[in-house]
Amino acid sequence: MFRTYEWAEVPLVPLLGETFRTWMCVEYDVSLGWFNVLVEERNGKRRFPLILMVVGERALCSLLAQQSKTFVVRSVQFLSSGETNQSGRQRMEPLLKIELLCQDGLEGLVYEVEHGTTYFVGDAKLLPFHGTYREVLFDKSMCLGSP
Repeated sequence: MFRTYEWAEVPLVPLLGETFRTWMCVEYDVSLGWFNVLVEERNGKRRFPLILMVVGERALCSLLAQQSKTFVVRSVQFLSSGETNQSGRQRMEPLLKIELLCQDGLEGLVYEVEHGTTYFVGDAKLLPFHGTYREVLFDKSMCLGSP
């Protein structure tokens, strides 16, 4: 989860609307994964790119749902903890897909990143690739601004 202070707030970014607040800096619990999202405001032929730090799959889904002709998500990168990616350090990789798996009351998430690498986060008793229910929360094709 992110934490910040009142003094770090910056003026409203118009393309995000009144419900979003922006900050100069934040503190972050490095054990959690988050998303580095490249969005773009489009005004005629002009393009204004902006990078957002998003925590949580539902927040990412909400951002994707707000896309329009003038506001698009271009790409999403997954920043995983060293525990999640088993490398001992954080890693940022282009995100291809997120799936929610549910089986007998157990839940887990499968993150698919570039080069076919997958990371599983959830109940260790859940068989990550044999869940009875699968829901795609994110797929790269959902980014309306992707090349």
